[in-house]
Amino acid sequence: MSVSSFGLGRLLLICPLVAMLVFACAPDGDGASSGNVSLGFDGSSDSAFFFVLKNGTSHIIKFRGWMRPQGDPTPTYSGSCSASSESGHSTSGFVGSFYDHSRPKAIAVSPGESLKLAIESIEFDQFKGRHCTLTIQLEDGSSVNSSSFDP
Repeated sequence: MSVSSFGLGRLLLICPLVAMLVFACAPDGDGASSGNVSLGFDGSSDSAFFFVLKNGTSHIIKFRGWMRPQGDPTPTYSGSCSASSESGHSTSGFVGSFYDHSRPKAIAVSPGESLKLAIESIEFDQFKGRHCTLTIQLEDGSSVNSSSFDP
């Protein structure tokens, strides 16, 4: 079909409509404008290390974990710890043990909300004197890394 048989007037009318539809349906970019998710170290006690998961996005985020009797949930997590020694810099990776023997459940954090998380101190005993970071895998496939902390 050529432009002349279709009609130049119809083409000029349809092109702007198609362009508006394409731009209206386009994603908002990389999501940076809607905020981000962060995980910060929030101190420790004799029994646990605490982290704060902040949802700065415009949508609910979810991760897997367990609700502790003390109130703060324990996430499934992985991490790494590094130490300097005479032989150089070494890094150890780890995966957190299960809080209990049940399957972890989905835990949600609403947009603009924060959630305090706790991980038993015993999980970090072998990493004392090292610099560690924690990683939580979100259910959408993305992950969030904590700020560095020293067990």
